[in-house]
Amino acid sequence: MKIYGNWALGVTALYCSFALFIIGFFVVSTFNKVDLVEKNYYDKEIAYQQHIDKVKRTKALVSPLGWKRQADQLVLQFPKDMTEIKGSINLYRPSDSKNDRAISIQPDEKNVQYVSLSNMEKGLWRVQFNWQSDSTGYYNEDILFIE
Repeated sequence: MKIYGNWALGVTALYCSFALFIIGFFVVSTFNKVDLVEKNYYDKEIAYQQHIDKVKRTKALVSPLGWKRQADQLVLQFPKDMTEIKGSINLYRPSDSKNDRAISIQPDEKNVQYVSLSNMEKGLWRVQFNWQSDSTGYYNEDILFIE
């Protein structure tokens, strides 16, 4: 029986190429930037049923939260029958977590709040409204595109 070539050299070359692939994969994956949506996502997952209840209550409102963009402002109109409104507006930037912002909700006597957008980067933003009125929680989420 005749053996063509040196099979030990082939096995060594295969092993070395596999090792180089694994090392290259490790180096590339080490230097990739990974942005999590939330830093404490596990804690938020446990309280997710409360979030579902807030969304259901928000959808059942007779007069829902209204918002629109006017020039360099975001105008929020909370339902007129709500009192003692407090909470937060989270402006989440999917492309860069360093630009995320949280703004406290402080409406005026007409339940209107103005949020300045003049110092925000152009592009896609996810807006999350999380508010309470008379200790009842509500949640609304939408997309805002700044040009």
